[in-house]
This record gives sequence, C-alpha cells and structure tokens, in this order.
Amino acid sequence: MKIKSITTIPFEGFVYNLGVEDDESYIANCIAVHNCRCTTIPITKFEVSRLIEKNDGLELSDDEPLPPDFPDNGFGKYSEISNDTVNFTNEEIIESLKEIVRCPYETCRSEDIKLESIDEFETKEFKCNTCLNKFKMTKEKELYLFDKVKNEWSKEREKDPTAPDFFTREK
Repeated sequence: MKIKSITTIPFEGFVYNLGVEDDESYIANCIAVHNCRCTTIPITKFEVSRLIEKNDGLELSDDEPLPPDFPDNGFGKYSEISNDTVNFTNEEIIESLKEIVRCPYETCRSEDIKLESIDEFETKEFKCNTCLNKFKMTKEKELYLFDKVKNEWSKEREKDPTAPDFFTREK
C-alpha cells in the first residue's frame, strides 16, 4: 500500500499507538506491525511452550530505548534472552481443557479425559477414562473415533464449526 498523504496534527509528547485507516497495518523500524496496541492475554504454560517451539525461541531487544515517560511495569527493555525451559504436565494440560473436552461417544459423554499424544500441534489424541474409547481431533476440527473391532481410525465428521477448538483458547 502506498502512502497517499501525510498530515501534521498538533501534539506534544510521545506517541504510543498508530492507526492506519481501514487496514491498521504499517511498517515501523523495518518491522511489519498490525493494530499497534498492547493488551494482556492470559495463556497457559503449555501455550507459552508451544509459541517458543513455533518461533524457535523468543527474541527480545534493547536496541531502541523507550521514551523516558513510558511506564516500565512489564514493558521495560530486555538485554538478555532467557534459556529457561517452560515445564508442563499432562495433568495441567487436561485441567485447562476440561471445560471443553468431552467424550464424543454418545453412550458416554464423560469429561474424564486423558491426553494421549500431540502430533506437532496438528492433531490431539484423547482417551476417555470412563468408557476407555479413543478419539482425536485435528486442527481443522475433524473428529476421528477409534474402531476397536477394525483397529483403525474412522472419520466421524468433517470441519464441525460448533466443535470446541482445542488449539486456540478464547481471549
């Protein structure tokens, strides 16, 4: 998108938020930015670990100093990158999913679910501790049930928009 015009607006002080009509995207200091605002979004240790793996670590920089009157309550500059490992357990993951995970087998519908495996965050496999049946859901919300007789997975449904989203939590 090309710049169409630049308008000067009388203002004294530092600017903390920029707006671009319609798109809310722009380039600042060689970084593509969208909707420049800072909010606090609570996430689990599991999600932090997933983001660290996805982005191959976290990158924090102190190349540009903050304005002198910028509030330094968590927004301060960082000069070192931590190599700490985020630890999580299956119990913590299941606890965070308990509100939204239920056994899809009609005869059960239990919430006593055990997370069996995570396949690169594309598929989550579960086992119901009540009926002992297995099921898995893909990132695209496709549900698969395990057929014990045939010893294979069968697709139960495709892309159910009403299915709970196990991959992103509401903000």
